[in-house]
Amino acid sequence: MPWLAQRISIEHVLLKPNYLYLAIPLNSQTYKCMKKTLLITLLSVATYLGVSASICYVDTTINIGICAGQSYSFNDSVFTATGTHYDTLAASGGCDSVIILNLTVYPVYRDTTNKTICSGQTFGGHNTAGVFSDTLTSVNGCDSILVLNLTVNPVVTTTISPSICQGQSFSGHSSTGVYLDTLTSSGGCDSIVTINLTVNPVPQTTINLNLCNGDTYVFNDTLRTITGTYTVVYSANDACDSIVTLNLTILPNPIQPYITQQGDSLISGDLNGNQWYLNDSVLVGDTSNILVVPRDGSYQVRVTGPNSCSNISAAYVYYAAGINIVESAFNVSVYPNPSNGNFVAEFGDNNMKEVSFIDMLGQTVVPVRQISGKYEFNLSGLANGVYLMRMADTQDGKVVFKQVVVQH
Repeated sequence: MPWLAQRISIEHVLLKPNYLYLAIPLNSQTYKCMKKTLLITLLSVATYLGVSASICYVDTTINIGICAGQSYSFNDSVFTATGTHYDTLAASGGCDSVIILNLTVYPVYRDTTNKTICSGQTFGGHNTAGVFSDTLTSVNGCDSILVLNLTVNPVVTTTISPSICQGQSFSGHSSTGVYLDTLTSSGGCDSIVTINLTVNPVPQTTINLNLCNGDTYVFNDTLRTITGTYTVVYSANDACDSIVTLNLTILPNPIQPYITQQGDSLISGDLNGNQWYLNDSVLVGDTSNILVVPRDGSYQVRVTGPNSCSNISAAYVYYAAGINIVESAFNVSVYPNPSNGNFVAEFGDNNMKEVSFIDMLGQTVVPVRQISGKYEFNLSGLANGVYLMRMADTQDGKVVFKQVVVQH
């Protein structure tokens, strides 16, 4: 009978599940099963529509999946790549059986992650540096291998102990203490800096100084003579700068004292604070305003005020042996005094006077000359100083001394 181009339902035949069966007439040996089959077995003879037929298994396909790196044996061959393979077997009933192998090789997924963390952190359950592998099963049953290259950077801890000077700051801090500063390093991890900060004081010195008028004080290489506050900063290479402050007060001096004579005594114009001098030497113990003159010479009195400042009188030359040193005896005027050596002496009477000049050592520096009335003197040749003008009246014998100051 000719080949049937459609499936034939055969009753009362035990069929194997999942296979396709075709009926072929037994008496037609030229027909064969044209479909590929896994296994063809002549099971029985069936009569259908008055025709005897043999039963064949037809077109069996095997779908196999393996993982990359695995292999599959088929038809005495080993396959490791995706593809379709055939194996034909001859059956005793004359039908060939063909096995179709659809081999699929699924990839094994391998993923590498490079990760850097900081000490104290974790990633994927790991907190130490190293290479870690995790194996997972994919939907195709093949393993997925995850490789983790983990780097653990340390948290840098540093301790520093800086010293600064008062008024300065370090990393935002200006007081002595321990501070923690957290910085981010180049590796992204925190860097903890412990700062043991010491703030050294700036040495400060204050000078409170009182000076008397006319005294001077050198401060910061400058002569100071005016009341005020002066400050200088001295720099140091290995220490803090030092600051010195001068509070300077210039105190007034007492008015210059004067000396008068009563008999053999000299009297100071000030009641208190007196100290007498003879020929520029201190007369120890002579501090009263009245001095009994012990001998001839040049006398001065220094008066010290309540603020400890003092002033000294002009020299008063005392000569004993009846010499009258009271300047008003002749009613004489000398002007200008002090002078540059050129001055006028004018007497209140017309009696002749013998006039000479004596220095503080008692030596005559201008010899005697006779004058009366008004007379102009030229002593510009004398050095600066105090001189005694000796005036003797030629009629009554009175002798008067007057101080003359020469200042060029």
